[in-house]
Amino acid sequence: MHKDLRKVNEAMLRKAANAQPILLPEWETILAKHHAFLRTQGGGSWQTLRANLFRIVGIYTAPNTPIHSTYGAQADVSQRSLARLSLQWVNFAYANAAGIYAEEQNWYKASLRGTLMIDSLLNYASFEEANLKNADFSRSKMMGCNFSGADLEDTDFENCDLRGANFSGARIVRDKTSFKNAILDFPEEDLYPPTPRPD
Repeated sequence: MHKDLRKVNEAMLRKAANAQPILLPEWETILAKHHAFLRTQGGGSWQTLRANLFRIVGIYTAPNTPIHSTYGAQADVSQRSLARLSLQWVNFAYANAAGIYAEEQNWYKASLRGTLMIDSLLNYASFEEANLKNADFSRSKMMGCNFSGADLEDTDFENCDLRGANFSGARIVRDKTSFKNAILDFPEEDLYPPTPRPD
C-alpha cells in the first residue's frame, strides 16, 4: 500500500473505531428507503476517490437514468457503527458502507452485492452464505472473518487483513476475486480448486 494511501486508511479506521452507532429506528428508516432505491437504481457500480488527506469517498453510477423519488434513497452509513443491529438476511446491496465499524457482526445470508465497504473494521464478522458479489472491502480489517459458503465472485479484498479467515465452501473465481496484497495465513493459490490435469 502506498504511504499516502496508508495514512488515509489509518485515519478512516480510527474514525470507524469511534463511530456513532446507528440505532434501530434510524436503521429501519434507512432500510425502507434503500429498498425503494434498489427497485429503481440498483445494479450500478462504484468509483472511489480521495476527498482529502483523511477520507476516501465513493461515487455511485446507476445503470439507468435515476428516477427521482421523495421516498427512496440509497443507504449511506459511511463512518457509522452497525454494532448494535441485527444484520442477518439484510438486503444492503449497492449501499455506501465505507469506513464502518461492524466487528463480530453476523451477516448470515445477507445481500451485500455491489456494496462499498472499504477501510472498515470488520474483524471476526460472519458472512456465512452471504452474497458478496462485486463488493469492495479494500483495505478493511477482516481478521477471523467467516466466509463459508459465501459468493465471492468479483469481490475485492485488496490490501485487506484476512488472517484467520475461513473460506471453506466459498465461491471464489480465479482472476475475478481479488486478493491483491491481502494478508493471508496461506498462499492465495490454496483458495482455488485444483486445475484438472489433462488425461
